[in-house]
Amino acid sequence: MKMSDATKSRINIAMVTLRRLAPFLATVAMFAHFIEDERIETAATNGKDIIINPNFFNSLSARNRAGVLLHETLHAALLHVTRRGTRDPKLWNIAADIVVNGMIANIPELELPEGVIRVQELEALSVEEIYHELLANANKYTLLKQIFDASMFDLQEYGVADGSMKSQIDRDAETYWRNVFKQAEVIARNNNFSLQSLGIERELEALTPGSLDWQALLWRFVVQTPTDFGDFDRRMIGQGYYFETLVGLTIDISVAIDTSGSITNKELNAFIGEIQLILSIYPHIRCELYYADADLYGPYTITPESTIPQPTGGGGTDFRPFFNKIEERTEPPAACIYFTDGYGVFPSEPPNIPVLWVIMPGGIELNTLPFGEGVRMIID
Repeated sequence: MKMSDATKSRINIAMVTLRRLAPFLATVAMFAHFIEDERIETAATNGKDIIINPNFFNSLSARNRAGVLLHETLHAALLHVTRRGTRDPKLWNIAADIVVNGMIANIPELELPEGVIRVQELEALSVEEIYHELLANANKYTLLKQIFDASMFDLQEYGVADGSMKSQIDRDAETYWRNVFKQAEVIARNNNFSLQSLGIERELEALTPGSLDWQALLWRFVVQTPTDFGDFDRRMIGQGYYFETLVGLTIDISVAIDTSGSITNKELNAFIGEIQLILSIYPHIRCELYYADADLYGPYTITPESTIPQPTGGGGTDFRPFFNKIEERTEPPAACIYFTDGYGVFPSEPPNIPVLWVIMPGGIELNTLPFGEGVRMIID
C-alpha cells in the first residue's frame, strides 16, 4: 500500500527527532521498513515490517510519533516476534512491551502515549527473563493483562497467510535485523554514539545464540573439554556400542550450585536434569556436585540415576571456596560449571581450567564476569 506524503513527512520528522535524542537507536530505525495500513488499529509489526494506521499516527504529537516508531522498530529489531517461539503470545507481548517502553522512557524528551505498560523493576532484564518472572508470579502481575488489553500495541502476524509464510518471514527478519545491528554498531563507533540505554545491553546479549539456548552451550562445554572425544557418536549408546578410545578413560567435571539466594526448585531440577542426561549419554564423564554460599558443601557424586541432594546454604555468596577447593586437588577436574546469579566475591586470580557460568534469570550481565564463559539460563 502506497504511503501518503503526509505520513511520509511525519515519519521523516520523527526520525530527525530520534537522531537528536537517541542516535544509536535512530540508526537502527533508519533501516526499518514502514507500511501504511488503515486496517491496523494503531501500530504493529510482524517482525520485519512496521505497520502504522495513518489516522492514528497523524493524530499524535511529534514526540509521541517518534516514540511509537521507536517502540515498533525495537520490537522488530530485537526479534521479539521470532524469539517468542511457543510461549504464550499475550504474556510474551507484555514482557516485550515492558522492555521497549522502559528503554524509551529512559530517553529524555521522548514520549509514548498515555496508558502504556511500565514495570520499572523489570525493565533492565531481557524479554525472556521478564516472561519467566511474569509466569512464575502470575498473581502479582494480574493487572498487567488488563492494561495490555487496553493498550494500543501488539506484536501481530501482519500479512501472514500460513505457517510456512511466517517461518520464512521469521528467518528473513532474523537475518536482516542481525545485519542491521552490525551496521549500526559500526556507524555508532565511527560517530561516537553511545550504546548506553536502559535494557539495550541485556537485549543485545539475548540475541546471541548462547543466550537463546543455554542447554546447547552447556552440552558443548561439557563435551568439548581439554580431553575431547569429539568422534563419540551418542546414537550408538542405545545399541550397546562404545568406541575403544573411551575404554578406561574418565573426564571429571565439578559443578557448584549457588544456594545463597532465590534459585527455584524448577531451575535446580532443570539444571541437574541436563547434567544427568549428559552423563547418561557420555559415560566417560564423571561429575561431582557442590552446594555453595559463603561456605562449600559436598562433594556429591552425580550419576544419571542420582536423586538431587537436599540443598544446603542460605548465607552470603563467595565463589572463592569452590575454586580454592578445585585448586587444592592433586588432579583438578577438566572443567568447572557454576550455577549462580553472579552476585558475590570472585577469586582475585582465575583458575587454570575452563569455567562455565550458568547465570540464572535476574543475574549479572555476562560481560561483567571476570573470567570463564557465561550463558544465561532461561526456563519457560
